[in-house]
Amino acid sequence: MEQQQREPERDGRARSRPFESDAELEAFFRECDEIAGPEREPDWHEHVAVINEPRRSVSLAS
Repeated sequence: MEQQQREPERDGRARSRPFESDAELEAFFRECDEIAGPEREPDWHEHVAVINEPRRSVSLAS
């Protein structure tokens, strides 16, 4: 039996063809915007501080 090639799944769905029109592309982005997520991007400096916190803890313990 021959297996079909598919694009990787995202959110349980696979896209098997390119967008055929601007309207289809716009509908795709509207759907993406409706997916729940953070209301804003995190502040980069806050993000880096969270990443570095374990490193500071380890270096202080040494």
